[in-house]
Amino acid sequence: MEELAEVERHRDMEAQAKADIALSTRAVDKGMHALDEGRRDEAAAELSAAQAAIANSPAAAQGGSVGNMVKDQATRISSYVQMLEDKRADVRKVKKSVQYENYKEQKQKK
Repeated sequence: MEELAEVERHRDMEAQAKADIALSTRAVDKGMHALDEGRRDEAAAELSAAQAAIANSPAAAQGGSVGNMVKDQATRISSYVQMLEDKRADVRKVKKSVQYENYKEQKQKK
């Protein structure tokens, strides 16, 4: 138990945030792949899982730029979920928009 506390004290929250954001972008990619194959409900589930994972990141509670990085990603994923839930939205446009935004986040140098 003492070792776990030691690890927590020395955790690099910036690295944690970057790792969690990278994982969430991969989950968004999986969701868009499901959407490609016509599985809109599965895509929504993947996005919701990504949203929950990023919200539960240990880095989410941090202040400053680290916390902001995580909160920004959570906001982006939330907007993706809303676009996907809009049944009137053109699925192709939603997919393109989400993929582009997700790509930009993956390629952003931090």
